[in-house]
Amino acid sequence: GTTMKKALAIIVAVLVILVVTVSVTLITGYNSLVDSRAQIEADQSQIDIRLQERHDMLFQLIAAVEGLEEHAETIYDKVVSARGLYEAAVASGNPEEIIAADAAEAEALADFVAYMLVEDDPNVNAMAAYGQLMGDIELLEGMLAVARRDYNDSVLAYNTSVLKFPRVLYA
Repeated sequence: GTTMKKALAIIVAVLVILVVTVSVTLITGYNSLVDSRAQIEADQSQIDIRLQERHDMLFQLIAAVEGLEEHAETIYDKVVSARGLYEAAVASGNPEEIIAADAAEAEALADFVAYMLVEDDPNVNAMAAYGQLMGDIELLEGMLAVARRDYNDSVLAYNTSVLKFPRVLYA
């Protein structure tokens, strides 16, 4: 009688502890994955914000140097074209188009900066707006690199955690 009741009570207690432990582990693991996904989204939005800032800055840069020599027109056209690509890509929401437009803007900006360094046009370089914009663009490129690194780190952490046991069972 009582030995049987004690044995049954112990078995029930062990089962309850086991169920509670598994439940807490699953809930904690799931919540951790939700937090990781939220971090990835936040990091992605930082990249989007920096890309938009660079895009807006290109417009300011174009306005600041509209009096460029004729032979700089190709670079000017490249910057204007890259801006148009970016606007179309953002409007479409297609990630591949946004990546391609980002690359086009980065290339146009690099060509522009290289041209300005080679030409050393005193009319342009003397403009306070140009100097300020170049400093801002340099800072922004650094911030964009950090945002991309943070995003990649978040994705790596998430992908690694999804593969670990027991999360792999429900991720």
